Amino acid sequence: VHQGQVFTSRGRTTSFTPSIRYITDHSKHEIETSFAGGASANRFSKFYKNRIKDWLTGNYDVLSADN
Repeated sequence: VHQGQVFTSRGRTTSFTPSIRYITDHSKHEIETSFAGGASANRFSKFYKNRIKDWLTGNYDVLSADN
């Protein structure tokens, strides 16, 4: 889910995105990942901060190239 923004500042195009944390073992085709906040960048969305507890406790999602 896209949370970043692309915008023009002082005449140049720039972007930002929230912090992301991931762990990978290069002998496997998967990563464990978690990002701060939630699945929405809209602060009025119920998903705006739904992943904070996971971020703080180190609960990761596994993304696999084999699935």
